Amino acid sequence: MKENRKLYTKTVGEFDELIKIISTPTLKNLHTVYRGQANSEWLIQSSFSRWYIENYPNSEAAIVIDDLKAIEENAKQGINNREHYYLISDQIFDYFSDELGVLGELERNYSNSLYLAQHYDLPTNLIDFTFDPYIALFFAFDYENPPESGYVSWFKTTPWFYAQAISNAASQNSFVDRTKLLEKFTALNKGDRGLRIPIISHTDKEFNIRINSQKGSFVYFPEVFPYDKIMHMMECWQPTGGWGSQLKVDIPISLKYEIQDLLTSRGITKESMYPEIYHQSIPQGSNSLDIFIKQCVERVKTKIENLLKESIEITQ
Repeated sequence: MKENRKLYTKTVGEFDELIKIISTPTLKNLHTVYRGQANSEWLIQSSFSRWYIENYPNSEAAIVIDDLKAIEENAKQGINNREHYYLISDQIFDYFSDELGVLGELERNYSNSLYLAQHYDLPTNLIDFTFDPYIALFFAFDYENPPESGYVSWFKTTPWFYAQAISNAASQNSFVDRTKLLEKFTALNKGDRGLRIPIISHTDKEFNIRINSQKGSFVYFPEVFPYDKIMHMMECWQPTGGWGSQLKVDIPISLKYEIQDLLTSRGITKESMYPEIYHQSIPQGSNSLDIFIKQCVERVKTKIENLLKESIEITQ
């Protein structure tokens, strides 16, 4: 899969060259999101995908993750252990939902609970993106230890193009309503399978002010293969520069301090990206919603550890 990314990858060496790419405006009718990753070698995976492969290294999901041909073959045939993959993902969310309970006057639902799980480091099927290319640059350099590759990556992608392309193809069948199919791509319900681009509501933002500070967007991706496969497909459909433009920019870590100075001048800092959450209507005994959620997460992590101890190794 990493080899196939060369189709839409560019390596920069100079600060000015990078800023020219990042500041290039996209087409007005093209909904574009961005992502930063602190190692150019990493695939774009959900946190649950990474967690599952780490804890079930002999699973079929782990074996095919970086092999495009194997991914495509398994996509046709269906991966034998996909149900286990889905089951464990749903179980972790249920643990978190049970721990959250009723949060005062806040209206909790599946989507905003999932967003909280994502931002508090529980494994979910969400992949974080942002509408701000500079915020994506912040996350690319938000590492504790420099990557061995010496490069971080900045991504530009158009998941809506994928949703529209699939909807257009399906609507050629007279029995398929294209509008309803597109609506399905932007809704998020428990048990959904396949790519979704959920609309973030006002209630969701009430729950999670990090979404606002990070100008966040999510792609719900409960698949065993990486999102890079979707980017590769879209780039094949519409080469770079066209309507479905995809881009991966590899950036040397030697540019870190220049980039940090630029981001600080734009108000993009660790403090602004990770604000604490305060709300008057919180469970009794908690000083803030932020503290309460962290306590919930710690209890969930204990449950996950117990789940792994009880889990039977996947048979091949």
